[in-house]
Amino acid sequence: MAVRFLPTLFGLAFASGLAATAAAQYPPPGQPPPNYGPPPPGYGPPPGQPPPNYGPPPPNYGPPPPNYGPPPPGYGPPPPGYGPPPPGYGGPPRPQEPPPKDTLLWSARYNPFDLIFRRVTFEGEIALGSLPLSIEIAPTYIFDSPSERLSNKGFAIAGRFVWYVQGEPLDGFFVKAHFGYENYKATLFGGLDPSTGGGTAAPFCDADSEPGTCTRTASSAILGLMLGNAMVLPGDGGFALTGGIGVGVAVADPLDLAVICSDADTNCDQSYATSIYDKAGKIQLLSQLSLGVTF
Repeated sequence: MAVRFLPTLFGLAFASGLAATAAAQYPPPGQPPPNYGPPPPGYGPPPGQPPPNYGPPPPNYGPPPPNYGPPPPGYGPPPPGYGPPPPGYGGPPRPQEPPPKDTLLWSARYNPFDLIFRRVTFEGEIALGSLPLSIEIAPTYIFDSPSERLSNKGFAIAGRFVWYVQGEPLDGFFVKAHFGYENYKATLFGGLDPSTGGGTAAPFCDADSEPGTCTRTASSAILGLMLGNAMVLPGDGGFALTGGIGVGVAVADPLDLAVICSDADTNCDQSYATSIYDKAGKIQLLSQLSLGVTF
């Protein structure tokens, strides 16, 4: 019976020792912990006491040395070379401006359209600086007439003051003031065969008229106005095409030509007569369809 209770006694004794040890280490609630003595160096003062006075800091903890002041002058604003970025950096690229166009100064052309009127015409034009104005000279050789029984031989010359209302000088829409003069020999052929003539010249014909013809000198100033357009390909100089049309008025008096056919003339069937610078002849067509170069 005593042997049976030995383990129980040993267990009670061991439990009582553990409780006494715990009571010694952890005081009851509301009581201060036991004084374990001063803390080891480096753990600061006990709770509730001020820290010890460590004295002034060593000298090397003074103000920063002078090299911690403002940055040296080399760290100022960037030099002028670091301006705004070129186009394409930081935003859409700027549109490139077209290169400046060369100024057109002169033009030389030939007008094949005048061949319809049996004339050969050349044209020269010079711009008046930067103004939208130019001066044009057009000499003409008259070698025949479009009329069947009339032949003209002589010359004409025209000066034109040109205003380019659109575009630039020598390349654009223009208005031309036309001042011309023509002088030629007009010969009227009578008879059955216009190439040989026939009949008798009227009394007002020139004395040197050939048999069967009437010859007189026609001369007059021509004043008029033209509208048209000049093109240059490419735009800075090269092939030139100029087209225009207008109306001119001859200021000279009418000039009559006549060949009289009599019954004695075997090579004459009727009399022939015409008039130059009459009511209808005073109005003249001014045309221009010229090809050439402009620079």
